[in-house]
Amino acid sequence: MRRLRTEQRLSLSKLAELVFYSKGYLSKVENGEKPPTLDLATQCDEVLGAGGNLVRLVPQGRRRSDGGGSVRPAQLPAGRRDFTGRGEQVRQLETYVSNGAGVVVVSGLPGVGKTAFALHCGHRLRRRFPDGNLFVDLRGYDPSGEPVQPTDVLDDFLRALGINPYLIFTEA
Repeated sequence: MRRLRTEQRLSLSKLAELVFYSKGYLSKVENGEKPPTLDLATQCDEVLGAGGNLVRLVPQGRRRSDGGGSVRPAQLPAGRRDFTGRGEQVRQLETYVSNGAGVVVVSGLPGVGKTAFALHCGHRLRRRFPDGNLFVDLRGYDPSGEPVQPTDVLDDFLRALGINPYLIFTEA
């Protein structure tokens, strides 16, 4: 996709505008961080004149364009093997979830282990959520200095659920 885009002298922003996908998501696909969906491949194939070559690159398991079917996202990365402590907080979170809590917020100062805690608990609770799990590291204090944009998070979550965000906003 990148080769075709650069050959046609299209910026990532312009391609995003033409195919109705976020620049962030397209960047992740180009960098191999996310696999392309059939919808994305079809639109890029058309815009870039790839003659079906981009569509053929989509893995068979991702060849759904209607958002239908059973989608079970599994975005939880591996936790830390050396996670220790926080036993009381882990039990408290498990109790909240057992009592039907839909959302639990983990907050604290930078570097105190919020992400490690969330991943540890996520793995412990994974069986309670058979429909799958979504995960994002917002990188608020990442050395790159580039926190994740909320629109990119929403875009990624909707796509992980098999939903084309563009269709949501155009059908309203």
